[in-house]
Amino acid sequence: MKLQNAFITETAALGNYKTIGYEMATTTNFDYTEIATNTSWTNGTTALPTSTTPVWKAKAKVALNDCDVNSEWQLNATKQTSGSGVDYTGGIGDGAAAKIGTYAADCAPLTASFKTIADNN
Repeated sequence: MKLQNAFITETAALGNYKTIGYEMATTTNFDYTEIATNTSWTNGTTALPTSTTPVWKAKAKVALNDCDVNSEWQLNATKQTSGSGVDYTGGIGDGAAAKIGTYAADCAPLTASFKTIADNN
């Protein structure tokens, strides 16, 4: 995200992998795609979305912990209301398309969050 955030600071636009200087390698765990719902990539960039918009997606080639093969991991971006940055949210669909800001019940990220802390107390 550091490369994307630096690009946004310089251009006030989102950049695709190549434009921000990141080369996406093929991995054994994921197939990566760039998506731009309701926007279009022009010369590797697109305007900052004013509503939550999916921008990057990874589809699991293998089962990962409790997430099934073909689960979709998605990154969404929304232009901040003040300033020139973006807010990021994610979603994971277990064996299906991810939905904005949601996680499949048995396929949540393993990193700590207020939700995981609250659910385990």
